[in-house]
Amino acid sequence: MNHTKNYGLPQWELNDLIRMEDFNGAMNNLESGMTSTAAAAADAQKTAETARKTAVAAFGPSNMPYTVGSYTGNGAADREFDLGFHPSFLLICYSQLTYTLNNVGQGVVMAGPGVTSGHIYLTEKGFRFGYHDPVNIYPEVNKNGELYNYIAFR
Repeated sequence: MNHTKNYGLPQWELNDLIRMEDFNGAMNNLESGMTSTAAAAADAQKTAETARKTAVAAFGPSNMPYTVGSYTGNGAADREFDLGFHPSFLLICYSQLTYTLNNVGQGVVMAGPGVTSGHIYLTEKGFRFGYHDPVNIYPEVNKNGELYNYIAFR
């Protein structure tokens, strides 16, 4: 009787007698191989799930180097936004990026180290607006009813 090269399974030839030991041995080899393969697959699945959870946690909102958001202006002279962290740099974009003589101060506004806007301040937990000069309201970033988008970097 011949046997397979890799797993030693019986390869009967025409003149071989079929014996119970050969058959049972082959089935035991198959059972053992399938059991170890299933165990290895289960371990691989657990490892993959752990890796997936780690990746999700690593790229969750609390771990991103920035946050994006939007708000609708309410026209208030003072307004504060709590982002949960002290931003190092802030960009605010007016929803309509048009520059005309009537829209002076609307577009993209920045705040950060060495970049001042006059009345946009970075705080320990986010940013705030403080308009205390009714004549100089630009850049206008809280116009009532207007949509603004922002990105704040950690």
